[in-house]
Amino acid sequence: MNKKEVQKRVLQNGKPLALSKFSWDEKTNTFSSNEDNLVIDFYDKSVTVTTGYRSTITTGYDSTVTTGYDSTIKTGNCSTITTGYRSTITTGYRSTITTGYDSTVTTGYDSTVTTGYDSTVTTGAWSTVTTGKNCAVVIFNSNLPVQMVIGNNDAIQTAPYNIKGYLKDGIYSETGKPAIICDGILSEVISQKGNVYKVINY
Repeated sequence: MNKKEVQKRVLQNGKPLALSKFSWDEKTNTFSSNEDNLVIDFYDKSVTVTTGYRSTITTGYDSTVTTGYDSTIKTGNCSTITTGYRSTITTGYRSTITTGYDSTVTTGYDSTVTTGYDSTVTTGAWSTVTTGKNCAVVIFNSNLPVQMVIGNNDAIQTAPYNIKGYLKDGIYSETGKPAIICDGILSEVISQKGNVYKVINY
């Protein structure tokens, strides 16, 4: 795409963004603008996008998006997103998302999400979620474990295969006993010497 073709995909206050207000690199598919309140639609493209705040951005898979606060972002799989607070982000699997507080994040499996307080995160299995206080984390496929760090650096690992409870600092919530999750299997730890465990599988 050339710059004039890109201009048709970028609106500000309902009108195409002036050519002088953004840059476009055809070789790397990189869009950059300091303007706010943009509506950007690269739904069928893998792109790198940088904008100001209050933007709405849609891209294809394998994209990189950096924007300010109060933005709405939708991307495909394998994307990297960094945004400010009060943002809403929906992405596919294997994505990396960093956002400020009061954000809503929905992502697929094998994703890494870092967010501030008062946020809501919905993710799939094999994901790592780090949040501030007063956050809700929903795992829509709990057959496999998810690693979470919520508020005060409390480490929580969900039990696999729809087993109730979670591990917090190596203690299983349902029994109060030491446990580990290895290769997707929850096991009670009977004894440990170095990296060698004697266990009873769930």
